[in-house]
Amino acid sequence: EDGDGIMGEACALAMLPIPVALKERVLRELRLGGVLDDARLLLLADPSLTHVNLTNCRTITPAGLEALGTCCDHLERICLDWCFQVDDDHLDALGSTYPALRALSLRGCRHVTAPAVARLCRRCPRLEALDLSEC
Repeated sequence: EDGDGIMGEACALAMLPIPVALKERVLRELRLGGVLDDARLLLLADPSLTHVNLTNCRTITPAGLEALGTCCDHLERICLDWCFQVDDDHLDALGSTYPALRALSLRGCRHVTAPAVARLCRRCPRLEALDLSEC
């Protein structure tokens, strides 16, 4: 099955009766192991998540962020530090899908532009903290 099919089923799979603490632990281990991609992220997504740390996850795409936001509409904090692929398309995906976003860290994401950051800020009125260090 293709990647779009996996992402399309992700929200349904997120409802599996797996404890959130276990999902968070597996997400952390996959991230640290460098193998967390869109499909794995969405399979472990949970509607009750309020924060997600995707530091160094260099295969996360704008489509993956949009799908995650659809499944987890209560996400308030997202860390995308050192995700070198993050660009304006990723910020546009965040801006269109994360109404509850309060804090975003983009440390080391050097492909984002000032206009995309401005759009994100307009689209996420609850955003209180934005880390653009080393961008």
